[in-house]
Amino acid sequence: MNRGFTLIEVLVSFVIITTVAVIGVSSLIRFRDSRALDIEADKIISTLRQAQSKARNQEDNTRWGVYFHNSINDNYTLFQVDEGQVGILDMPSTGVSEVTTRLASEVIFLDPAESSFKTVLFSKGTGLPNNPATIIISRIDNEFTANLIVSEQGLIEKE
Repeated sequence: MNRGFTLIEVLVSFVIITTVAVIGVSSLIRFRDSRALDIEADKIISTLRQAQSKARNQEDNTRWGVYFHNSINDNYTLFQVDEGQVGILDMPSTGVSEVTTRLASEVIFLDPAESSFKTVLFSKGTGLPNNPATIIISRIDNEFTANLIVSEQGLIEKE
């Protein structure tokens, strides 16, 4: 009576284990990639809500907004509007920016479009946006995207 495994049994076992491992690792990588995008979306939503809260509470008696800049260094800036500069675009200027955050290296803006910007402003007192807006971010490989919506009623959510 022979004890042990034949070469065929060992090879079949090896193929099964390898297949399960490859599927598991690829699923883990996809999960990690989608999670990185979710984390970045949550950070942007947090910044939008912070601007909305500051405007609603009339902090520094000004409007607040978030400026999204799609450039080589994709970033967004929480800022207060310098109410004294009439006729200037509502965007960050010297001395009124709170904080600028750069997107994670694997995440890009799809909207605003490349080499452009978008500003979301909130009215002081009400915290309502001046205009509804959609910010779209994606992984560099465009496999995953997230739509960040600021509704006319001031609701900020991720789709």
